[in-house]
Amino acid sequence: MTSSRSPALSASSQSKSWTNLRQKFMHVLPRPGEDTPHTSSSRPGAAAPIIHPLPTRLTELVSTEIYEQVITYCTDKATLLACMRVCRAWVPRARFILFSRVICRPRVVIPSGTTGSLVSCVALYRGPDSDVEELIHGNSDGVYHSASRRILLRVKHVSQMAILVEYDLFLCLADGLFSTLPLDRLLSGHAHEHDLTVLSKHVHAFDVLRDGAKAQVCVRKGSSRNGIIKVFETRRGVSSGQGAGQPATWGLHKTREMFVPSGIHSLRQATMNMLVVGLQGTGGFEVIHVQTAETQSLLDPNDFTLKFVFRNKSLRALECIRSRDQERFLVCYDKFGLFVNLHGNQLSEPPMMRWSEGSPPIYFALKEPYLLAFTSTCLYVWWTETGGSKQTVLGQYTLLNAVGRDERIFLMAHGSGDVVELVFNS
Repeated sequence: MTSSRSPALSASSQSKSWTNLRQKFMHVLPRPGEDTPHTSSSRPGAAAPIIHPLPTRLTELVSTEIYEQVITYCTDKATLLACMRVCRAWVPRARFILFSRVICRPRVVIPSGTTGSLVSCVALYRGPDSDVEELIHGNSDGVYHSASRRILLRVKHVSQMAILVEYDLFLCLADGLFSTLPLDRLLSGHAHEHDLTVLSKHVHAFDVLRDGAKAQVCVRKGSSRNGIIKVFETRRGVSSGQGAGQPATWGLHKTREMFVPSGIHSLRQATMNMLVVGLQGTGGFEVIHVQTAETQSLLDPNDFTLKFVFRNKSLRALECIRSRDQERFLVCYDKFGLFVNLHGNQLSEPPMMRWSEGSPPIYFALKEPYLLAFTSTCLYVWWTETGGSKQTVLGQYTLLNAVGRDERIFLMAHGSGDVVELVFNS
C-alpha cells in the first residue's frame, strides 16, 4: 500500500514536519520509568513489549500551538481521503450515519450572492391548477420570484409577506406599511408600488389565521408604553382601479381596533375571537376577546404551580403558540417554556423546558413534536414530549416565514448568506 502526498506538502517536507512535531511532543510525555510505554527497543532483553496507557490528561500538557498542528493534520481531507482505499470508503459511510441520526439539517435553497442583498422574508404559494409550490422572497429593494430571480415588485425594506391564494391576495409589510395587492397582479411582474393598497402605517408585524373558508389578519403597532391592534377580515369588494362592470375582487376590511395600555411584544390569534398577546415589562400573556375587547390572564393565577411565574417580575413573555390539537398552549419566556391547557393550568406532561443561560432564545417556532429555539449563536431543537434538547445547529439563523401546521421552514444562514430550508428526517 502506497501513501499519497498532501497537495500542500511534498513527501520530504511532510516527513520533516511530522518529525519536528514528534520532537515537540517528547518533552510532555512521561520519562522512562514513570508511566512511559516501554518497548523491546527501550528495554533490551525483554521478552515482550510492555505498553502502558498514556496519561489521561495528555492534551492539557500539550501547548496550544502543537495541539492546533495536530488538529490541522487530522482535518486535512485531501490527505485522509487519498491515503488508502479504506479511508475513501469510510468517509461517505460516516457522513450517511451522521446525517441519518440528526433530527433536521439545513439545505441550501437560494445560494448567497444571487439575491443582491440579504433575504428578509419568504412566502410559499401554489396555484389553483398547479401541484408545484413556488417561492417568492423579499429583501431591501423589492419582492422577487426565487426560481427565476425575476423582480415582481419594487418596494423598500420588505420585512414580512403572506399569500392568500384562495382570495387572490398578497399581503406585504414594507418599511412599516401594511399593504395588500391582488396576487395575479403581483405575479404578472408589472406591479408598481402605487398599486399597493395601504391599510395601516407604523406596523411592527401581522398574523394570519385561516379557519375553513375564512381568513383573519391582525396587525400590531405602537411603542414600548402602549400598543394598538387592528383586526381585518377578507371581504369581496371593488378596488379603486376598477369600474362598475368589472368583477369584484377580494380585499381586507378593518373590523376592529383596540388600544392596549402596555407595549406588545408578540401577537398570536388563537381563534377568530381570541387573541393572545405578550406584554412588555409585565412578563405575562393576556387573552383579548376580539368582539368585546375584554382581557384576562392566559395563565391561571390560582394555579399554585404557576406562582413562580407571577412572582418573577423580571420575566419577559416572548411567544405563545397553540398546539396542533388545539387543546393546549406553549408559552415561552426568556428563561423557560411550558405547556398550559385551555384553562391556563400548567400541564405536568410534557415537562418544562429550561433554556441555556449562556445563550437564551430570541424567538421560537413550533414544528410538533419539536420546538425550534433561535439564539444569537445557534439553533436549538427541543423535543416537547420529553422537554429535552435533542440537537444543536451551530450558526446564527433567522426565521423567514410563518410556520404553520404543515408548512416548510425557511431560514437565513447569516454565516454564509444562504437561504436554507430546514429539512426534517422522517
